[in-house]
Amino acid sequence: MAQSTATACLQDIEAFEAELEAAAASMPKVESEKKGFRARLSSLKTKPATGDDEKAVLLLLKGNLLRVLGQEERAELLLRASVDLKASIMEDKYVVPYALYDLAEITFGRGDLPAAADFINRAGSFGGYDWEDPLKVRLRLAADQLKSGGFNVVLEDDESADIPTPHDDADDDED
Repeated sequence: MAQSTATACLQDIEAFEAELEAAAASMPKVESEKKGFRARLSSLKTKPATGDDEKAVLLLLKGNLLRVLGQEERAELLLRASVDLKASIMEDKYVVPYALYDLAEITFGRGDLPAAADFINRAGSFGGYDWEDPLKVRLRLAADQLKSGGFNVVLEDDESADIPTPHDDADDDED
């Protein structure tokens, strides 16, 4: 009896160690997300916002946290709610493109690549908002990944359409 109890305790400890290792592996991503949340929260403290602005920001933050924690269904509901407030957001214009990017990550993660491409395209259509540059980098990386899978993703600042292909050069030589 004592032997089986000791074996069970040892198995519990090994399972717990495996959980700790998995959690430690995800820590860099969680830490980087926490930095973004702190920056967004500090902006709430420094400027007045309308009720819908605050609601949209809080929906975005909570949705993003839930996504990082792996609760995609709940996160998707909150992120979609923040996007739905688009027309009434007066100051915090970054909320909608960031929420759309998070929705793209969720749909990409579950294998719905057409929906992910649509969210990336929609997020890329926004401009002139706080923290635009970091999101544009993420959007570019996501668009390139989706393009390599055969999906049509065209961001507004997409300069790859202006780059001539080798075939285009051959056509120029014929003239």
